[in-house]
Amino acid sequence: MADSNAPTSTQPAPASPGLTSHHAYKYVAIVAGLFALLFGLILCGFAGWIFQNYATKDSGKPKHSVVNSRNRDGQFTFDVQRSECALQRLDTLPDPFVAHEGAEYCLYVIKVKNVGNQPRMLLLGPQKAKDGGGREFTPDMSASEAASPTRNPFPNLMWGGEDTTVAIVFEVPIGTRLAKLKLHDSPWSKGVEVEV
Repeated sequence: MADSNAPTSTQPAPASPGLTSHHAYKYVAIVAGLFALLFGLILCGFAGWIFQNYATKDSGKPKHSVVNSRNRDGQFTFDVQRSECALQRLDTLPDPFVAHEGAEYCLYVIKVKNVGNQPRMLLLGPQKAKDGGGREFTPDMSASEAASPTRNPFPNLMWGGEDTTVAIVFEVPIGTRLAKLKLHDSPWSKGVEVEV
């Protein structure tokens, strides 16, 4: 027979550990989600700033000009001062560059000026050349840097009003006749086409 004078417990049962951990995980997930959202907003804002500062406002088809005339894309003007093609080697220091078998070099010496108020990065990658059939060629980075009169490396930061002279070298199949250079202020600009 049960003792009626035995003390009875009035304290509540302890909370389930599983329930507590569930709430903790939910709280961590919410905080992590907020941080991810904030990071995404910051990243989008930075991407917008990059686009606004480096994309040009030009529209329509690229402009056409002839060699030795000043051509503008965005904040840069390009003045093609010299061009040579059908070169088997470039006599650069400390070592010459020799074209691969079945190829030759086309070299263009270009004066570039930043005519805007903001600093701009002169990049080699966006610059292109096209032959009469529309085939597109990209510059040889090492040969271009070695052949540049100022020996300035790419990328080259140019302040407003500053100018520099660079060489852009393309390695093309022997017999290729390049018809145009397409020169750019930035990778996102329309570019200016210069007939060569």
